[in-house]
Amino acid sequence: MGSLRIEPYTILNDLLEGNKRYIEGRRLNDISATRRLSVAGEQSPIATVLGCSDSRVPPEHIFDKGLGELFVVRTAGHVIGELEIGSLEYACEHLKTPLLLVLGHTGCGAVKASLKNSGGNGYLNHVIKTIKPIVAEVLKEHPALTQEALVNRVVVHHIQSTVNKIMERSEIIKKLVKEKYLVVKGSLYDLETGKITLLD
Repeated sequence: MGSLRIEPYTILNDLLEGNKRYIEGRRLNDISATRRLSVAGEQSPIATVLGCSDSRVPPEHIFDKGLGELFVVRTAGHVIGELEIGSLEYACEHLKTPLLLVLGHTGCGAVKASLKNSGGNGYLNHVIKTIKPIVAEVLKEHPALTQEALVNRVVVHHIQSTVNKIMERSEIIKKLVKEKYLVVKGSLYDLETGKITLLD
């Protein structure tokens, strides 16, 4: 495998600068016809983002990125399984994105549904079942939290859990990280302020 095109933390700083522009309302993301034609032949994204499907959290917008700059995988509550991990591996190994960002957000509906155990009878129950153990863990540690604080505490734990699951389940991603071709980070988006906070 060749060397990284751009150092991962340079890309991370670039994404945070884009988030700052987004918050300040001075976006520069290129979605022009010229850009569309320039990336039509092949893609070369700078980062991979695993995020929630929530319509208020589109990664390209909140990081101020244009066409072809981010490889994005989104599911309700950024819950992952074999298909999602396969997509992440494709981006990290074949497209050689040096940064994989797990993006959660405050007020997550999937987390709220897990707290209420309101998944219904459909496939949403799979999402709920994934998050429920994290809810139980947080409730055990912090039984007196308000509902809003509890939701957001679970969100943070779930982001960190997702990072760990990716590293545990994907030998490809684990190898890329070990060989320093890839950095995997968790991040939290605030629905009200628009700000991204990186998690340890």
